[in-house]
Amino acid sequence: MTNCTHHVTSPGALTLFSFLMLAACSGGGGDDPTPGGGTLTGSISGAWRIDSLVRTATGVCAGEIGDRDTEDYAITQTGTSIAVQTPAGPLTGQLTGQDLTISGSVPDGLGTTTITASRLRVDDSTLFGTLDWRWTDGVDSCTGTTELTGRRLSTAPAHGPGWVWIRDVAGEGGYRTIETIHGMIRVRVPPGGATLVRIAPKAAVNPR
Repeated sequence: MTNCTHHVTSPGALTLFSFLMLAACSGGGGDDPTPGGGTLTGSISGAWRIDSLVRTATGVCAGEIGDRDTEDYAITQTGTSIAVQTPAGPLTGQLTGQDLTISGSVPDGLGTTTITASRLRVDDSTLFGTLDWRWTDGVDSCTGTTELTGRRLSTAPAHGPGWVWIRDVAGEGGYRTIETIHGMIRVRVPPGGATLVRIAPKAAVNPR
């Protein structure tokens, strides 16, 4: 989502969808397939890592254009209905073939971000598309569009063994050092928010 008061992890920056800055996660070279351009053979349930880029933003959010963010989401599919758990809160969606639509509102800094439209394409391991969003705190407001590129981390339920939300209960944000299945990483947790990570067995979570 976008950060209108710098916080705003708005769908622009999607906390969504904005929807934290984890270690950069995209990879691959020029031969990588187009995200969302493959085939979809089953459920999209699992843990997904989403990179976001604010493409357009108006008003008080104009300074967010070009901002990048990375967050992990837990997606659960039941039939064609989709439930998305983000660090900022839950969203809902519908899957029609490989076209995914997302909707809902989440707290975003001092205000609320609402997804007004989505154009997403998903396959078994990647997704790509854009979200239109509106942020308001009841006084100021702004709109924008965020581009999303995602990759699936696991097909297992993201709420299952090994997956944990690192939450900021103090409301101050900051970094946590986490032992994950990929080694030790530093994870940024937004003020009052949370970050989804897959920890290693007997992992230690150390403050800052």
